[in-house]
Amino acid sequence: MLLAGGYGSTVQGALNYLTSCKDANGNFGSTQSTIWTLRTLLLAASKGTDGAVGQLSVEMDGEPFTTLQLTKDQWDVMQTVDMSTLATSGVHDVALTFLGTGRVSYNLVSKYHLPWSDVPAEPPGPLTIDIAYDKTSLTLDETVTATLSVTSHTETMQNMILVTVGLPPGFEVMTEDLAVYLQGGKLSNFELTGKQLTLYLSELAAGTTEVFTYRLRATMPVKAEDGGAEAYPYYEPDTKTAAASTVFTVVEK
Repeated sequence: MLLAGGYGSTVQGALNYLTSCKDANGNFGSTQSTIWTLRTLLLAASKGTDGAVGQLSVEMDGEPFTTLQLTKDQWDVMQTVDMSTLATSGVHDVALTFLGTGRVSYNLVSKYHLPWSDVPAEPPGPLTIDIAYDKTSLTLDETVTATLSVTSHTETMQNMILVTVGLPPGFEVMTEDLAVYLQGGKLSNFELTGKQLTLYLSELAAGTTEVFTYRLRATMPVKAEDGGAEAYPYYEPDTKTAAASTVFTVVEK
């Protein structure tokens, strides 16, 4: 029907149904149904529906915010309205009013920041992780020592534990410190990427804690955070435990 260019009301009803099925992650059920839905929506955007021509008014809590002019030569241009200046705690009503022809496609997106101090505590799992630094304010080329602790809370041996530690931008890990644990058998392997350090623990005895210390060298002036740390048994990612991130400040000498 889309390719034929007819049956407008039927096509629109089908498109309305498809868009109503999108979940919070942007998917439409299974992988196959998501792919076919996206193909249909793309085809509809190019052939099956007319673009909107007219005025789109945006209101917040009954007060006018802005008006967009939608023209035929700009059908394929996405316009963005930033309402962050009105963001406060509580519930708000956003209303859209369209005067013109065609149909308006829109997407309302909200985001927020939740401080670590406000994050509710996770229920106790098989592991806990903690990371601490001997300093957070440094000069260029100075080193900071990280102390990473992984504790088992089970009554049996934990095998194949994966630990990831975020790396703040502008810092270099002194890998020779980690090589000692590799040679001593505490680590089976470790990997470095641009954003994180991954440690592989072959085993962790019941009720014990393994501690790892290593240095990071500041390579550039920066104010950045490490992104925290996470740990979980490799085959039980749903039991993941996390440690809060830390902010570092590096200045010139």
